[in-house]
Amino acid sequence: TCALPIYYCFYDCSGLTSISIPTSVTSLGEGCFYGCSGLISISIPTSVTSLGDYCFYSCSSLTSITIPSSVTTLSDWCFCYCSGLTSITIPSSVSSLGGYCFCSCSGLTSVTIPSSVTSLGDKCFSGCSSLETVYFEGKYCNSSYTDLHIPTTSIIKVPTEYLQDYKDAFGSSYKYIFAWNPNG
Repeated sequence: TCALPIYYCFYDCSGLTSISIPTSVTSLGEGCFYGCSGLISISIPTSVTSLGDYCFYSCSSLTSITIPSSVTTLSDWCFCYCSGLTSITIPSSVSSLGGYCFCSCSGLTSVTIPSSVTSLGDKCFSGCSSLETVYFEGKYCNSSYTDLHIPTTSIIKVPTEYLQDYKDAFGSSYKYIFAWNPNG
């Protein structure tokens, strides 16, 4: 078993197009796939519990990724500059999204934040210019959602019972906040 996280192990391997991580790996450490601009697909086993800072930073060819339900944290800058990323499923095991986690994911059009997420880092969605819809499944957890830098033109769907709380947390710049039933 690999007890220590792997740091910058595939740094700037632009020719790497796909990879399968063995089940002996428990953590993808800081900068593990930093700058792997040719990476199209990756298989992450359920043995992995955390994705470190800058883990997939600037993996611009990565179009989608399946995060296993064993992962609890998406660290700072984790998917920053993954401009090819069009969709992502955040499993309900994740409790926090780090600062700048999805910054400059200009191809990302929709994201669902599960109710398990209780911490959202600053500028988490900064530069996500194509982000059309953001779904929040749980109670609001930040005092000011403007710090997330979700585009003000995005449609934001929140649980009906927390609609006013989210509207207050986002502020008057966000005009498209609507109620929805995450369970229906």
